[in-house]
Amino acid sequence: MSYVDTLRDWDNAATCADKKDFSEALRIFSSIKEPNSKICFNIGCLHLLNQDLDDAGKICGLQYDAKVIKLIIPVQRYEECLADFQQALQALRGNQLIDYKALGLRYKLYACDVLYNAALAEAQLGQWKKAHENLVEALNYKTEVKLNMIDKALNATLKEQLFKLVEFPTNVLFKPNKQCVSQLEEKDYLGKAKVVASLIPQDDFSGFAPLQPQT
Repeated sequence: MSYVDTLRDWDNAATCADKKDFSEALRIFSSIKEPNSKICFNIGCLHLLNQDLDDAGKICGLQYDAKVIKLIIPVQRYEECLADFQQALQALRGNQLIDYKALGLRYKLYACDVLYNAALAEAQLGQWKKAHENLVEALNYKTEVKLNMIDKALNATLKEQLFKLVEFPTNVLFKPNKQCVSQLEEKDYLGKAKVVASLIPQDDFSGFAPLQPQT
């Protein structure tokens, strides 16, 4: 499949998703041969919208964007989820957040969200002390918007109560570069050939006009 065909299908599928036609978007994305990691990520998100959690995990878990996608798989396999969150935290390399806008995804991944979800996985496993420690660490990466959420979770762990998962918005997809999409149509620099009829009756000369024999 050529790059142009892939880019065109990617753009068409993203447009369908924007129109909430997720089934058609998934069909187009799935038809792309040798999809890149961003397209696989999109396929995983669309599977999640259809509640196909296993398919989403199989497709997205192998991609380089695992540090994002792991936020969106609330499967009740808590040990596996915990390992994924820990891997995501390592991928952040001490940064407070990663902004994916430059890569075509309107989403910011916050380290405090990863720690928060890791704490929830530990709470589900009955590891309340570790859950509390992760939430305390999350305070070091907090933003003003996230502070109230973390405080509530800290109070919940003290009472050994569960709290709400931070989920990735599954309708947010990677989109192709707008400039590349705008240049999809080939430009016709030469134009179409035109047949020009001579004004001279019985003129059968073909060639460069100045070389035409004079009669």
